[in-house]
Amino acid sequence: MTTDLFTTALISGILRCKPGKGHIVHSDNGGQSTSQKFRATLAKYGFEQSMGRVGRCDDHVVAESWVAHFKREAIDDRRPKNLEELEACLKAYVDEFYNQAIYADA
Repeated sequence: MTTDLFTTALISGILRCKPGKGHIVHSDNGGQSTSQKFRATLAKYGFEQSMGRVGRCDDHVVAESWVAHFKREAIDDRRPKNLEELEACLKAYVDEFYNQAIYADA
């Protein structure tokens, strides 16, 4: 994947979702995500970049573990067809997770 394609995908998502400033974008240490063009695009839209250290797979283990659980438990067989379906899966998963935690403590 080229840096242009990588950056264009980011911009496309930003323009479609209009997320506002202050979001954290987690990426790997690949050439596209470490490029000056990609970093300038993040800065232009007010995003912070989160990147693990080279050779340290445990840097973002909590976030990556959560995403793995989400994919396995919430999406597994569903295969959302669009962003709205994915958002619905995410909302249901988070609501269920937190509601179970709240009622478990009661």
